[in-house]
Amino acid sequence: MRLFHGLAACLATVAIAVSGCAVVGSQATPVNNDLESIRHCNRPVGKGVLLTFDDHGSARQIQAILDKLREHQMRAAFFPTGKWAEQHLDLIGQIKAAGHIVGNHTYSHANLAELSAHDEAAFYGEIYPLRGVPNTNPMLLRLPFGEGENDPLVIEPTAIVNIRIPSVNIDAGMSGETWPRESPRCHGAPTCIDPPELKMAAWYGAYALPSYSSEDSVLIFGHSNWKNPDQQVFNNLPAVKAGDAVIVTTENAEFMYRANDPVLENYETIHLSELVYGHVPNRIVLVTCNDKEQAATVVTADLVEAKPL
Repeated sequence: MRLFHGLAACLATVAIAVSGCAVVGSQATPVNNDLESIRHCNRPVGKGVLLTFDDHGSARQIQAILDKLREHQMRAAFFPTGKWAEQHLDLIGQIKAAGHIVGNHTYSHANLAELSAHDEAAFYGEIYPLRGVPNTNPMLLRLPFGEGENDPLVIEPTAIVNIRIPSVNIDAGMSGETWPRESPRCHGAPTCIDPPELKMAAWYGAYALPSYSSEDSVLIFGHSNWKNPDQQVFNNLPAVKAGDAVIVTTENAEFMYRANDPVLENYETIHLSELVYGHVPNRIVLVTCNDKEQAATVVTADLVEAKPL
């Protein structure tokens, strides 16, 4: 199971574990579907299995997982990347203090099979301990991309072509990169990230483009104006609900994300918003003005599937 960018899936798995059946990674499936088989995962009574989480996540996601584990008096194993752990030593400390196992998932989610064939120094650099980072013991190593995977999925970042949110009838073409610039739509600020075309969305050039696996969030901005709905691509963004599919098509792949509920951010402080500028891997952040609320509507969505075209 990929940590932590599928919180709903993570908590669903925790809910399964509460009934007596946790899963190893995402592979364990009961052979029989009767209650006792599900309860024990077809293992003898008294034999447990280990619930695990990989990769990374936001403080809010991790706290929700820790709270649920604590509520049901469960222990789990976390395998964050070293790069994320360096930036979140406080969260690593919370995980360990709660009695959970913390293991090694390499420093940068590296393809160890490829490195072992071409770059020995980089290979060992990915798995051996970093000073002050307590997740890099190679004795507890979970291989990225799945153990034994011969051809791991890698999708390089390319330009965004289209974004769709079918549940709210958003289907937007892309005008390309945009940067902070002067605009009459900046709500009093000297500059803002303002898409150059009203009928198209744009991504912010200083951040990431969709890729697999990405190390940063993708920021997408679009206009809203209820007086001119035909030209405003994100008018319906406030209607998005948690769990809605957000589908982003790039030049070489299709990425499917699951949305979180919209959040309002004050125009005067949005440039300080961790929700918008939080650098969360495998996440997209959709932003538009909301003149009905005199604030910005922000929808975050986390990657659940990526398919090369």
